Amino acid sequence: MTVAELSYGMLNRGWRPRRRDQLLPYLRAHYIRYDADETLCDACAEVAWDAQRQGRGDPDC
Repeated sequence: MTVAELSYGMLNRGWRPRRRDQLLPYLRAHYIRYDADETLCDACAEVAWDAQRQGRGDPDC
C-alpha cells in the first residue's frame, strides 16, 4: 500500500487532520520506508477522493 492510498483511505473515512497527522509518523517509525514527497501523496489522495465523491470511479494514485 502506498502513502497516497493511505491518505485516500483517511479522507474517504472522514479522518480529522489531527488523527491523520498522528498515523504517518507512527507508520514511518514502525512499518514503512518513506522516501516520497508527502505533499504529492496528499494531492494524489485528494484528487482520487474528489473523483470518487463525484461518481467518477476510484482512480489509482
